[in-house]
Amino acid sequence: YNYQDILKTIEKKLYKFFNNSGSGNGISYALRQLSDDPYIDIIFLQYRDNKTIEWIAEYLDKDESTIKRNKKRLIMSIYEILEERI
Repeated sequence: YNYQDILKTIEKKLYKFFNNSGSGNGISYALRQLSDDPYIDIIFLQYRDNKTIEWIAEYLDKDESTIKRNKKRLIMSIYEILEERI
């Protein structure tokens, strides 16, 4: 997989997980593993609550670039956790 494919794949899994149309496929486990991350709220706000990057940045009082960077980092961390479980 390349970086963009991984991001798209994990984003789909997150949307499915939070919309109760997917079994989670380890997403719940990965989110628990990352629960202490100071930016984990980005994942919940975007994929569960359907908030925009702009809204999240304002809500968390951070730059949009900080939100985007940490969202990508968290998605890659979720991917790595899921890969470890295989």
